[in-house]
Amino acid sequence: MRRMIALALIVLTPSPILAQPGPDPAKIYAENCARCHQLSGKGLEGAYPGLAGDRITTGPAPAAIRLVLDGKGEMPAFRNRLSDAEMAAALSYARTSWGNMAGAVTGQEVTKAKAAAK
Repeated sequence: MRRMIALALIVLTPSPILAQPGPDPAKIYAENCARCHQLSGKGLEGAYPGLAGDRITTGPAPAAIRLVLDGKGEMPAFRNRLSDAEMAAALSYARTSWGNMAGAVTGQEVTKAKAAAK
């Protein structure tokens, strides 16, 4: 019985590694994307595109990841500006906010896209 209780305590005690939160998606977006794409996701007409309903934002994750990694036009590359987890958080925020219903992005997907682009 004592072994069962000890095992239950081990299993039910949160690991310090698992208990640490990841990057805050809204904060990462606000600090890195909102200047151009706005907190509302509507962008600035004639200058920066909105992300609400955007076909790249809501399309296949690899295309959105590549765009954020490498930038395009006036959009800077975030490859060396954000960690993979931070990039995944910002992308996930944009893909699931303002009525967007695309799936979240993981840090592993970003890491994989970086490796494929080398």
